Amino acid sequence: MDDACTLFRNKKGFKSQWRNDVGIGNGKRWKSLDEWQRQPAVRSTQPGRVHRDQDKNNRRHSRRCYICGKVGHFARVCWFGQKKENATTFTKKRNEAIAAIGIVEINDGTALVSKKTKPRENSMKHVTTSTSSHEKELQEMLKEKDKMLRQKDKELKVKEREQEKLRYELKTLQKLKKYCPEKKIPRGKDKWKSVEKKLHEKKEKETDVQVEMALMRSELRKAQSEVKVIKLGNYLAGLEPASEEEEYQML
Repeated sequence: MDDACTLFRNKKGFKSQWRNDVGIGNGKRWKSLDEWQRQPAVRSTQPGRVHRDQDKNNRRHSRRCYICGKVGHFARVCWFGQKKENATTFTKKRNEAIAAIGIVEINDGTALVSKKTKPRENSMKHVTTSTSSHEKELQEMLKEKDKMLRQKDKELKVKEREQEKLRYELKTLQKLKKYCPEKKIPRGKDKWKSVEKKLHEKKEKETDVQVEMALMRSELRKAQSEVKVIKLGNYLAGLEPASEEEEYQML
């Protein structure tokens, strides 16, 4: 009777218990490896809510690392990605660093510091009497070309200002034509000119100025190219050490 009572009392507990293969109670049910990995370490205290660390743990255990392909860690923590570089790349970078400092290694193990010399100092040619006259001619040509370039720049600037004035006058005339086309503008003492005629003249003048500016720009480009050729000749002859910017422009 006592055994039946105890069984009746513990019926609820019996149903909720998990049994082993042998049939003994309080045994944990079988879980796969994925289920154990996905189980959060810290559970929520309140029922019906998920702990803040649960989603993070699930994400960490479920996703694969795209570097090594293993499950359970992210790529930023992967040991495979934190390996040392290959020997070839390491030696290459080391040699580049040594060359930048100015150290030249020798097979014996010793090192020599190479002094930085001026560009084209060793390749300077001895100037003779025949080349000295050629140098003078080149220098004179350069001076003339520089003067010509400056003069053409000034002329271009004057033409650009003239063009700006013409455009401003054209805009005012177009407004006049829009609002009062029959209005006349005083041209001289006793002569009057219509707005349309004035507009036509201004447009023709603007086209002439544009043509002149195009011709001047083409002449300027030719002069600049000639100056570059002369400077390149001087540089190749070893007469003038050119800077890096000048070398880039010449090429």
